[in-house]
Amino acid sequence: MRTKKIIIPALIILAGITACIDEYWPGDITKYEDLLVVDGYISNEPGPYTVKLSISAGINDPRYLPLGGAEVRITDDNGYNELLTEIEDGTYKTADDGIQGEAGTSYKLTIIRPDERVYESGFQMLRHPLAIDSLYAKLEFHPSEEHAYNLAGYQFYITTENAEHDSSYLFWDLIETYQYNADFTIEYLYDGGYTRFPKPDSLFTCWRTGNIENMFLYTTENLSPPQIKNFPINFVSTQTKRLSIRYSMLAKQLSISKKAYDYWNNINEIIDDQGSLYTSQPFQIRGNIKNINDENEPVLGFFMAAGVDSKRIYMDRPDGVDFHYGECYADTDPRYLEAIPPGLWPVYVTTTESGMYAYGAETCFDCRLVGGTINKPDFWIDGN
Repeated sequence: MRTKKIIIPALIILAGITACIDEYWPGDITKYEDLLVVDGYISNEPGPYTVKLSISAGINDPRYLPLGGAEVRITDDNGYNELLTEIEDGTYKTADDGIQGEAGTSYKLTIIRPDERVYESGFQMLRHPLAIDSLYAKLEFHPSEEHAYNLAGYQFYITTENAEHDSSYLFWDLIETYQYNADFTIEYLYDGGYTRFPKPDSLFTCWRTGNIENMFLYTTENLSPPQIKNFPINFVSTQTKRLSIRYSMLAKQLSISKKAYDYWNNINEIIDDQGSLYTSQPFQIRGNIKNINDENEPVLGFFMAAGVDSKRIYMDRPDGVDFHYGECYADTDPRYLEAIPPGLWPVYVTTTESGMYAYGAETCFDCRLVGGTINKPDFWIDGN
């Protein structure tokens, strides 16, 4: 069985598809607009759980359009239900002490849009999670069509324990956190004169956390024993600062239903084989969410109940390899610095080895400006 790799979140996949489908359904292009997109699942891990809603944009203008003002509810097969709270536009979350996913229990999602259209998923049983046996990384060099050199980086691999059943269906939700530095420390502030910056290192080191764009899908069908060994789940190269100091990946291994697996597998085949897009109709790949009054209305996404096992790994900067993320340029010509208008003061300034003042883009001095935070995550373990 070949490796299956899918792109997440679902709305990224489906926004890309909607940008191409005028080849499938010629005619009224407005039929591709205002489609509900659902991204979320409940698991055995402690909540809160998050459901994101958006609507599809026009074919020629694919954008993320969050859907706010909806009523979103999760119900179990024992009759318990919880109304989710909208914490930001289009993002809905259960309470910290709210509904808790349990293996063997089934769950469904109900959505009422502001225009009162009502949608429901079918009940999904939350399966017992297949445990992760090991998670590790190897330094590898991968060929690249975009570069004249092989890409150095860490290839991550995962091995499961033996499944209790012959056929288990899995995909991996991956979250990365990495530590990185700004290119320069802030030694002075320029505001017509030079003022010593009190804490030069205070904006120098950051941590950034986010979902890894690639998700990987696999099954133990036809495997004997029913165990997935040394499965490649992600490659992180030295083209960015991700590996510049210390990198961590949290692998969440989701045990899902065959129907959910088939849904994502079908989406993946459309993405893998671009040549077949003109003979496929992606909106015919239906998830488990329907308009209760109009089953013919396409709805994008799949609400899942998943048994989850998680494992975290840390990797330090690899030795003996080149990094290609580039460095910031610092200008030492005082004429340009002094020509900066007061409306843009203060300007961050560092000094060169020879003691000259130097300045550059703010993103070269303040690590927060490229998406990170100066607050070390609670789970973070420093390297040696």
